[in-house]
Amino acid sequence: MSIISAIFVSTRYWSNREELDLSILEATKTYLNFSDAVVVLEDGDISSLSKYQVNDFIIAIPFSGAVQASILECSKKFKKIVIFASYIKGILSDKLSDLLIQYNAAPTVMDSYAVLKRDNKFVKLLLNEKQLKQYIKVLEAYDYTTTANLLLIGDIEPWVVSCDRDLSVYENKLGLKINHISKQVLIDKYNSLSKDDKDFNKVKAVFVKNNTIIVEPTNKDIDKAILLTLAILALIKEYNATGLAIACFDLIKDLDTTSCLALSYINGNTDYVAACEGDVESMISMVMLKKLASSPLWMANPNLQSNEIINFAHCTSPLNMNNEGCNYILRNHHESSRGVSPQVELPINKELTMFRYGNLGQSISVQSATSIEGKREVTCRTQLTLKPNSFEYYINTTLGTHMIITYSNITGEIKQLAKLLELEIL
Repeated sequence: MSIISAIFVSTRYWSNREELDLSILEATKTYLNFSDAVVVLEDGDISSLSKYQVNDFIIAIPFSGAVQASILECSKKFKKIVIFASYIKGILSDKLSDLLIQYNAAPTVMDSYAVLKRDNKFVKLLLNEKQLKQYIKVLEAYDYTTTANLLLIGDIEPWVVSCDRDLSVYENKLGLKINHISKQVLIDKYNSLSKDDKDFNKVKAVFVKNNTIIVEPTNKDIDKAILLTLAILALIKEYNATGLAIACFDLIKDLDTTSCLALSYINGNTDYVAACEGDVESMISMVMLKKLASSPLWMANPNLQSNEIINFAHCTSPLNMNNEGCNYILRNHHESSRGVSPQVELPINKELTMFRYGNLGQSISVQSATSIEGKREVTCRTQLTLKPNSFEYYINTTLGTHMIITYSNITGEIKQLAKLLELEIL
């Protein structure tokens, strides 16, 4: 997706070309240096935008009146359009702001926006650079989600009852693709690998250092977990996938290891996403957040507490939640007592976002929360106690056991994305 800043100008107002050129230069240097800059001079003529594609994103910036026809013409070529009110004081110099107001940029903004938004859900009116950059991230997340190529390895685990077994429900709603492959494909890939693989030591170095505390796992257990990590990554690359969900429990008896370490590594150290228990809704939730979140993603189970807080727990946490290297020890998988799982000490007194997509592919639940001190429970290895913005909201809008957690406050961006995806925001 190319980003184009199109400055719409009428010579009826801007008769001094030197003044115009200096003003355009100020605008592009001030807040549009992350995009291509194009000037549209003649009303109704957008030939200067001919090299761009329908999926590109245009920031339409009225620099005067009498340019509405050109701006509306853009809607025939581009679906992602922002009308940017650059005349508002504080964006450009006061001198240029006054000129834009004098030259009727303000009524042009509202006139064009009122018409464009009638039939185009992607049209936004934005008032500052922060909003603009935020919306660009939302559009990137939209493209990433609707073009995602995903893997389901094995079947959705039988107890994950919130997911629809008909994967076309999610494909038809969002436009993404889910490739369903058998666990045997992964087993065969795993059996074809050895410690001589070029990436074996790279993965191992993430988890095993000189001072790493290892409780239950043996060296053999760690080697198996790393080989499974490499096997999963190999399948992601073979299928050109964005991410995956894996029926992890069903694999334990076949490989005598778990995928906990693999999911920790993929979500914390690669550009892919990975969900366990074959939970396709968690996988898709992670895809939605991947381009919005500024920290890694963690899929976790909730243990409700009597004082309206929640202790989230799972054995798959990345080591770098909050983009910091967290203290951790290596344990085995809580439920099976096999494999390798990182028990990560996650930061407290931080703001996070709790999110899940579900309701047979129709809805989202999202809210902010704060990480607080909590007591360990006899459950999954990594645990984090959260105080949600509204405990009642969480109870009333839950869409499944697993929630996706990120050390980012992105509730606003998620809601914008949900509207573009035409999902119900609970």
